[in-house]
Amino acid sequence: MPVLSRLRQAREQKAMSQRDLAAASRVSQATIVRAEKGEDARFVTARKLAAALGVEPHALMDDDALLQRQKVWLWRRNQLGHTFKHIAETEGLDEQFVRNNVYDYAESTGQPVRPGGDGEPS
Repeated sequence: MPVLSRLRQAREQKAMSQRDLAAASRVSQATIVRAEKGEDARFVTARKLAAALGVEPHALMDDDALLQRQKVWLWRRNQLGHTFKHIAETEGLDEQFVRNNVYDYAESTGQPVRPGGDGEPS
Protein backbone atom coordinates (compact mmCIF):
# COMPACT_ATOMS: atom_id res chain seq x y z
CA MET A 1 0.00 0.00 0.00
CA PRO A 2 1.37 3.39 -0.90
CA VAL A 3 2.25 6.32 1.28
CA LEU A 4 0.69 9.40 -0.30
CA SER A 5 3.44 11.78 0.79
CA ARG A 6 2.56 14.32 -1.88
CA LEU A 7 -1.18 14.43 -1.18
CA ARG A 8 -1.24 17.57 0.97
CA GLN A 9 0.92 19.46 -1.55
CA ALA A 10 -1.35 18.45 -4.45
CA ARG A 11 -4.48 19.34 -2.47
CA GLU A 12 -3.12 22.74 -1.48
CA GLN A 13 -2.05 23.48 -5.07
CA LYS A 14 -5.70 23.01 -6.06
CA ALA A 15 -6.77 25.26 -3.16
CA MET A 16 -8.94 22.48 -1.74
CA SER A 17 -9.66 21.81 1.91
CA GLN A 18 -9.68 18.26 3.21
CA ARG A 19 -13.47 18.52 3.35
CA ASP A 20 -13.63 19.64 -0.31
CA LEU A 21 -11.38 16.76 -1.37
CA ALA A 22 -13.44 14.29 0.65
CA ALA A 23 -16.62 15.42 -1.11
CA ALA A 24 -15.03 15.40 -4.57
CA SER A 25 -13.34 12.01 -4.17
CA ARG A 26 -15.93 10.22 -2.03
CA VAL A 27 -13.13 9.32 0.38
CA SER A 28 -13.74 10.10 4.04
CA GLN A 29 -12.06 13.12 5.53
CA ALA A 30 -10.61 10.87 8.24
CA THR A 31 -8.90 8.78 5.56
CA ILE A 32 -7.46 11.92 3.99
CA VAL A 33 -6.16 13.09 7.37
CA ARG A 34 -4.49 9.71 7.95
CA ALA A 35 -2.97 9.71 4.45
CA GLU A 36 -1.59 13.21 4.90
CA LYS A 37 -0.03 12.11 8.20
CA GLY A 38 1.89 9.40 6.34
CA GLU A 39 -0.22 6.33 6.99
CA ASP A 40 -0.53 3.78 4.21
CA ALA A 41 -3.48 4.17 1.87
CA ARG A 42 -5.11 1.62 -0.40
CA PHE A 43 -4.44 1.94 -4.13
CA VAL A 44 -8.15 2.42 -4.79
CA THR A 45 -8.06 5.38 -2.39
CA ALA A 46 -5.04 6.82 -4.20
CA ARG A 47 -6.89 6.51 -7.50
CA LYS A 48 -10.02 8.27 -6.15
CA LEU A 49 -8.02 11.10 -4.61
CA ALA A 50 -5.89 11.54 -7.73
CA ALA A 51 -8.98 11.67 -9.95
CA ALA A 52 -10.54 14.34 -7.75
CA LEU A 53 -7.30 16.35 -7.91
CA GLY A 54 -6.89 15.87 -11.66
CA VAL A 55 -3.54 14.08 -11.38
CA GLU A 56 -2.23 10.57 -11.87
CA PRO A 57 -2.05 8.40 -8.71
CA HIS A 58 1.73 8.14 -8.90
CA ALA A 59 1.93 11.94 -8.51
CA LEU A 60 0.71 11.50 -4.93
CA MET A 61 3.03 8.64 -3.94
CA ASP A 62 6.51 8.72 -2.50
CA ASP A 63 9.37 7.21 -4.47
CA ASP A 64 9.50 4.01 -2.38
CA ALA A 65 5.82 3.33 -3.09
CA LEU A 66 6.38 3.89 -6.80
CA LEU A 67 9.32 1.49 -6.82
CA GLN A 68 7.31 -1.17 -4.98
CA ARG A 69 4.36 -0.71 -7.35
CA GLN A 70 6.68 -1.12 -10.34
CA LYS A 71 8.17 -4.31 -8.88
CA VAL A 72 4.71 -5.78 -8.29
CA TRP A 73 3.59 -4.81 -11.80
CA LEU A 74 6.67 -6.44 -13.36
CA TRP A 75 6.13 -9.63 -11.33
CA ARG A 76 2.47 -9.80 -12.37
CA ARG A 77 3.32 -9.16 -16.01
CA ASN A 78 5.85 -12.01 -15.86
CA GLN A 79 3.26 -14.32 -14.25
CA LEU A 80 0.71 -13.40 -16.88
CA GLY A 81 3.22 -14.18 -19.64
CA HIS A 82 3.77 -17.64 -18.15
CA THR A 83 0.00 -18.16 -18.02
CA PHE A 84 -0.44 -17.25 -21.70
CA LYS A 85 2.41 -19.57 -22.65
CA HIS A 86 0.96 -22.46 -20.61
CA ILE A 87 -2.52 -22.06 -22.15
CA ALA A 88 -1.04 -21.89 -25.65
CA GLU A 89 1.06 -25.02 -25.12
CA THR A 90 -1.76 -26.96 -23.44
CA GLU A 91 -4.33 -26.09 -26.09
CA GLY A 92 -1.96 -26.20 -29.07
CA LEU A 93 -2.56 -22.54 -29.88
CA ASP A 94 -0.32 -19.64 -30.82
CA GLU A 95 0.68 -17.67 -27.71
CA GLN A 96 -0.05 -14.31 -29.35
CA PHE A 97 -3.51 -15.59 -30.36
CA VAL A 98 -4.23 -16.49 -26.72
CA ARG A 99 -2.90 -13.14 -25.48
CA ASN A 100 -4.98 -11.14 -27.98
CA ASN A 101 -8.16 -13.05 -27.23
CA VAL A 102 -7.77 -12.69 -23.47
CA TYR A 103 -7.23 -8.94 -23.77
CA ASP A 104 -10.09 -8.56 -26.28
CA TYR A 105 -12.43 -10.42 -23.93
CA ALA A 106 -11.28 -8.38 -20.94
CA GLU A 107 -11.81 -5.12 -22.81
CA SER A 108 -15.28 -6.13 -24.02
CA THR A 109 -16.41 -7.13 -20.52
CA GLY A 110 -14.60 -4.45 -18.57
CA GLN A 111 -12.80 -7.10 -16.56
CA PRO A 112 -9.11 -6.60 -15.71
CA VAL A 113 -6.59 -9.20 -16.83
CA ARG A 114 -5.01 -10.67 -13.72
CA PRO A 115 -2.66 -13.57 -13.15
CA GLY A 116 -4.31 -16.14 -10.93
CA GLY A 117 -7.45 -14.05 -10.55
CA ASP A 118 -5.99 -11.61 -8.03
CA GLY A 119 -3.97 -8.46 -8.18
CA GLU A 120 -4.33 -5.03 -9.67
CA PRO A 121 -5.21 -4.35 -13.27
CA SER A 122 -2.28 -3.16 -15.28
